[in-house]
Amino acid sequence: MYFVANWKMNPPTLAEAERLLKQVKAQLRIVRDGAEANIVICPPSIFFSKIAKSNNLIKFGVQNINWEERGSFTGETSILMAKDFGAEYCLVGHSERKIYFGENSLLANKKIKLCLEKGLTPIYCIGETLEEKQRGQTRKIIQEQLKVGLKDIGWMGMKHIIIAYEPIWAIGTQNGAGAANPDNVLEISILIRKILFDIYDQKTARKTIVLYGGSVTPKNVISYLQNNSSNGFLIGSASLNASDFVSIIKKSTIQKNVS
Repeated sequence: MYFVANWKMNPPTLAEAERLLKQVKAQLRIVRDGAEANIVICPPSIFFSKIAKSNNLIKFGVQNINWEERGSFTGETSILMAKDFGAEYCLVGHSERKIYFGENSLLANKKIKLCLEKGLTPIYCIGETLEEKQRGQTRKIIQEQLKVGLKDIGWMGMKHIIIAYEPIWAIGTQNGAGAANPDNVLEISILIRKILFDIYDQKTARKTIVLYGGSVTPKNVISYLQNNSSNGFLIGSASLNASDFVSIIKKSTIQKNVS
């Protein structure tokens, strides 16, 4: 299972980021014995050189890259910089990039291709807005994001891509109150695999890692595992609390072993 922590624009200081990472590592050493967990932390890029030292417990990813590997793009992070500091993963198309910076599936496609070319694993975020959901457009939106975002990427490339279903309306709500219904997540997971089957083949659809992201907490995580709706989670707010983040991992791995 995959557990991807997206710290977003947090914490505000390097000292707090170092403290959070230290707490996560300390608690993970207790949990990880025998647990099959792939743990990825995506900190702010400005902290990367200080805290992102991959080991057998944790791998690291960047929250975004530019679609070009080099050039005059003020404020951007290049994939060459990310790799030089040890990044192994990259979030692509996160909903907040869509909302605040106008990014779309065409741009995501460029970033995914660049990640594959340079050896980073892209975590491609897809999902609908509340308005699109209310209009009954979820299926159409998911289909467009997958077909455009994965355009001209062959089945070999898909072996190195993670899909994260992240409904925009479910992100950032307090205490997981706005999280998607588990049955809805299962329905979308099945839809994603059906679309991948149509684009590629049955094996690719079955093997692709599909995560859920959107107000995941220790309280609701088990509900997403009981129906096998996802292969793990993209975790936002809860990843900023070491106990909550590790609790999600612990509960998930225990549930996985039971089932």
